Amino acid sequence: MVKPILYAFKKLNYPYFPSGSSLTEWMAFVPGYTSYFSFPSSEANHLTHNSGYSGVATFVRENSNGRPWATEVTLVNDVSEIFAKDLFDHLEEDSLFEKRWSGKFKWNIDDDHVSWRQVDREGRCIVTKHAIRIGDTDASHFNEWLYIFNLYCPRNDSSRPDRELFQLKFYHLVERRIRALFDDSSSCNHVIVVGDFNTAHGPIDVYNDVEFSYLGSNSRIWLQELLNQGKLVDAFRHMNGDVTGAFTCWNTQIGGRHTNYGSRIDYILVDRRLCPYMHHCSHLTKVDGSDHCPVIAQFDDQI
Repeated sequence: MVKPILYAFKKLNYPYFPSGSSLTEWMAFVPGYTSYFSFPSSEANHLTHNSGYSGVATFVRENSNGRPWATEVTLVNDVSEIFAKDLFDHLEEDSLFEKRWSGKFKWNIDDDHVSWRQVDREGRCIVTKHAIRIGDTDASHFNEWLYIFNLYCPRNDSSRPDRELFQLKFYHLVERRIRALFDDSSSCNHVIVVGDFNTAHGPIDVYNDVEFSYLGSNSRIWLQELLNQGKLVDAFRHMNGDVTGAFTCWNTQIGGRHTNYGSRIDYILVDRRLCPYMHHCSHLTKVDGSDHCPVIAQFDDQI
């Protein structure tokens, strides 16, 4: 079996990864791979009661063309190795966000204020920048850039209404950064987004579509609109069509994995221009150890 060039992990929960303080050598230094971690910041005061709440990690195979040229764990900071070094205008983002979502909440946006920096401090994102070659370019010449977003998106907790606002603000930050990379005319950029989106795209992505009560939920609307822009493609659906019963997450407390009572909330979204180089995308449902299963996509060695 060919060793994957890149692994993306998320939801690095307590007790193993409490804000990185318990990260040990055997966890971080996997033979043959270089690792990159993002944990909740000490500024995430709202998470002090739950230090292992989130976190993501990307492992890239050494001695491969996939080694990143740069990495980033923030979507907001003014100084960045990947994103444009312009000031993040919080007021402008507030205005754009309110214009898009005002009236679509059960409460007033201003009533439950969640700052952009608070959204950015939960250790939910790693972006890596890779040099790739496309087309008939000489094998030694990498002529384009690939940005891989490894995400663990917030969950919309019905018991905490403010978390829907938090979730949508995180989506907003991710989408703004993706758009900026696509719109950058100074270089040829490609984007792949992987991770737990914490929302099912459509009725086909849940066990019982009759129970798909959040068909019109804001999170599903956001995901649909992101795909409607035509830049990114749902890799699994692109390769497998409308196959049913294809889930990535199950309620293990009720044995949902054994009965396949689940949902598909983990995705690989691929730049449409890279689809011709993708061989397959599948769910590794026989891999245990979590209430989620891995999602894998394979591309030409050319990339």
